[in-house]
Amino acid sequence: MASSAATDPHVIDTESGTAVVDSSLSPVVAVRRGALVILVAHRTICRVGPTSPFGRELTRYLFVLDEVVVVEDVTAEGMHVLSIGSLSHLDELLSEFLVPPGAAQAPECEPVVVQQSLPPAGVDASLHRPVLLAEVCLLTPWTVPEPAILALGGGGCYRSGEASAGHFSFEPTSSTVIVTQVADLLRSANDRQRREVSSLPGDQGTMSA
Repeated sequence: MASSAATDPHVIDTESGTAVVDSSLSPVVAVRRGALVILVAHRTICRVGPTSPFGRELTRYLFVLDEVVVVEDVTAEGMHVLSIGSLSHLDELLSEFLVPPGAAQAPECEPVVVQQSLPPAGVDASLHRPVLLAEVCLLTPWTVPEPAILALGGGGCYRSGEASAGHFSFEPTSSTVIVTQVADLLRSANDRQRREVSSLPGDQGTMSA
């Protein structure tokens, strides 16, 4: 999770499928329910080394509403961890989740073409043995979801480009560019959200963390 300066974490007890939420979580739940801009990111840590205490697989939801970001991490075992932070910490929240230690800029080269029929070992070699694989997707009421696949590690960082029949194309890039692109996408969607909300009758104003 992010530093305490960025977020205030709470663990939600989901035993028996029922969340137990105390009154201090009311602002978190309100943003989670009201946000029209949501980023879904699922990551898998592929290499032995330092990992999150949540394990090798983790899904992170970022619910963005005005200047507030609610983070919901969901483990493979179904544990939910909620935290609330500021939009000003967006790059940090993305970086800590998507960028493994030692991630390097990919060498300048043509896009890497990966056949969909390749076994996992072949995909791994084509992308220079990434430490972390992730799929990210922005959800809003006004856009069509377009998932992107990310591969980051010491051998370079790659982001999926256009897919065609039978193969994926991965653009060489850097971790900084990946984080900036995803953050800019979220901020742009949040700007649209502000316009949508402000045009509604009885606008209740903005929220702040």
